[in-house]
Amino acid sequence: NPQGLQTLLAAESAVNEGDDMLTRAERAVESNDQEELQRIRDQSKNFTTRVITPDLIALGEKQKEISDQNAPIQAGFRRQMRTVLWIALSTSILGTIIMALFTTRSVTRRLARLADNSRRIGRGEKLTYPMGGTDEISELDTNLHRMSAEINQLLQRERIILQNARDVIFVVDSDLKILRII
Repeated sequence: NPQGLQTLLAAESAVNEGDDMLTRAERAVESNDQEELQRIRDQSKNFTTRVITPDLIALGEKQKEISDQNAPIQAGFRRQMRTVLWIALSTSILGTIIMALFTTRSVTRRLARLADNSRRIGRGEKLTYPMGGTDEISELDTNLHRMSAEINQLLQRERIILQNARDVIFVVDSDLKILRII
């Protein structure tokens, strides 16, 4: 519709003009230019009467008329859209629940393995194989394995020292109470 196109082009021009007025108003406020602000106020009064033209009103009424003529088609489209949205929402919720369960199980298993390894360190048992990955849990597991290896080295060193000691060794606490005699 050529007349509708002209109306839309006029509306676009009005939007650009309004944007220009806002830019000029911002500058006038920043520079405290009262005369420019008054000119913009006067210009904006004329602007609203020019923008809301009978053509623009007619275009809106035409769109409403087209909308009313196709009411059954639009109602069917709305029903289809609601159905699609419900399916998408249900799928999204189901996917979120599945991902949450998968993530929770994965993290829980890895944390249980860390707890098991820490108990193994306390009992002096061999740890399970190291976890792969670069996340925080894997880093903690790597540090746990490193700490276990260092503890084993220290215990082995202590055993060697004690086995080869020719003197009596006393283990005392900070109050000099004897804890162990070797």
